[in-house]
Amino acid sequence: MQYTVNRQENHKTEIKVDVPKDVFEKAYGDILVAFGKDAKIAGFRPGNAPDDVLESHVGHAKLLNETASFLVSKHIGEILKKEDLSPLDSPQIAVHSLSKGSPFSVMLIFIL
Repeated sequence: MQYTVNRQENHKTEIKVDVPKDVFEKAYGDILVAFGKDAKIAGFRPGNAPDDVLESHVGHAKLLNETASFLVSKHIGEILKKEDLSPLDSPQIAVHSLSKGSPFSVMLIFIL
């Protein structure tokens, strides 16, 4: 994961986070496995449905959003601690790229 911090006027701070493709793919796979444990799909025991069947059952968009949410939650705490930032509120989140098979990029905007 790489990130850049851009401090602006009026106590506004932007953090751009770039997650490499391989890290995003691993997180996507972990989220898919987590959904698969509880999914009830006709013809398959829970946890035993093939990935493509599970993806179509859960929905590709939902899996992408859950993966993005997981990665943002995971990394934002580390970044805020490392940069010694104390936001007053939850960030505004602008996703720049979110698709399977490519790096993940997001912009977080805080008021400090």
